[in-house]
Amino acid sequence: MSPETETEVEIELEEIIDLEREYTLEEYVALPDDGNTYELIEGKLVMRPVTRDRHGRVMSRLYDAMRDFLKTKPVGEVWLTTGFNLGKKPNGKDNVLGPDLGFIIASRVPPEANEYLPYPDLAIEVWSRDSDLASPSKLAKARKKLQIYLAAGTTLAWGINPKNKTVEIYRQGQPPKILSGLAELEGEELLPGFKINLTDLFK
Repeated sequence: MSPETETEVEIELEEIIDLEREYTLEEYVALPDDGNTYELIEGKLVMRPVTRDRHGRVMSRLYDAMRDFLKTKPVGEVWLTTGFNLGKKPNGKDNVLGPDLGFIIASRVPPEANEYLPYPDLAIEVWSRDSDLASPSKLAKARKKLQIYLAAGTTLAWGINPKNKTVEIYRQGQPPKILSGLAELEGEELLPGFKINLTDLFK
């Protein structure tokens, strides 16, 4: 590829991937690969930066614990950083989010396909110190994402804060419940019997 052609491609990508304008689901699916990962939140593209060690360890501990539990009690399936098509609620604009962990109960698990998954029954976001927890306004946006899951049909949404070692538990129409210290995070009716102590999650 000549230098002129490379420049043309760069300009074309800049024109297509515009973080200011709104996108439909169809436009989101057709985005070129520019090396970045984007979520579609209320019609807007939001770049997801690569996470760091602390975030990855917390996510891996929870994923391993859930996978071990599901081997003995196969009540559903869990996915790592996979896209979920949440539809157009709550404001009529498309949403495709990639939670750190997404769990779907067995009766709703779709056949394997090269498609985005339907809404998760349990959505888990491990909040990043460098983005989600960097300021009060960014934390408010991270919490708003959990509400988007709930509006789409998700039963439970967890916001995990490695910085202050707490977990915020959200349900539709209820105030969040905050766990800290020696508390146990439980799967409730979605994963009955699943528990992980916060001291093990944040060790």
